[in-house]
Amino acid sequence: MLCGLSLAACGSDDKKISWEQDKESITKSIQALDESQKKEAVSTKALLAVIDSRLQSLQTSSQAQQKKIEALSAQLEERKRAEQKRIEEEHAAELKRIQLQKKKQRALQRAKKIAAVVKKTSEREQVDVLAKQTVTLPASAVPAATVETEKNAYTAAYLALKSGRFDEASKGFNEQLDLYPDGEYADQAWYWLGETRYAQQAYAMAANAFKFVINNHPKSVKFDAALLKLGQVSEVLKRNNNAMKYYNRLINEYGDSKSAEQARKALARMQHNPEGKKP
Repeated sequence: MLCGLSLAACGSDDKKISWEQDKESITKSIQALDESQKKEAVSTKALLAVIDSRLQSLQTSSQAQQKKIEALSAQLEERKRAEQKRIEEEHAAELKRIQLQKKKQRALQRAKKIAAVVKKTSEREQVDVLAKQTVTLPASAVPAATVETEKNAYTAAYLALKSGRFDEASKGFNEQLDLYPDGEYADQAWYWLGETRYAQQAYAMAANAFKFVINNHPKSVKFDAALLKLGQVSEVLKRNNNAMKYYNRLINEYGDSKSAEQARKALARMQHNPEGKKP
């Protein structure tokens, strides 16, 4: 045991020499290990500094991206408000135009009645009638251009609609109706104006246009289509009772038309799913 604790006391001269050699070797190994650890510590510190710098850079970049997102969101909201305002202004303008159209039609109807009365009266009676019932028609009530000009205006707006240029189409149909309120293509212009508004998701404005066809152009080739679209608009606006009313009227009055077939399918779907829930 004592030999195990003290090699110098119990060992031979050869073992003393070996220990001295091992001691020097072990010392060098320890020094080398210490140097290696110091280098590794320096390298780790440098790596941590790089990682920290990278994290700070990512944080700065993330903050910048967040600011961009907030700025874009603000711009989007502003555009939405501007678009909503534009639609509301156009809606008000179209309602005003509809009212003017009705006034013009009433004025024209009254003028026609006056003309009919005048033909059946004597000259003296004509003077009396005109004195009591003279009506001044708006200047725009009488078309200033030919039917061909109206047709060209209608065609241009229609092509804009079919090409997906809805703002251009809306403007074109409105201008045509301002110039030719009782023109040969007025009923179709009102119908396609409704289709334009429907495509723009301005459903209330679309309904007004389709209703104008129904109320003022009973002989229009677009009458049944206008009834169908009124039903569809009513469904979109969650007014299912109105939708069913339009669909039933369409079926009763135009039972053999393609529009009526679509109305039957719509009614069957509504009866199967009365609350309009998606399957």
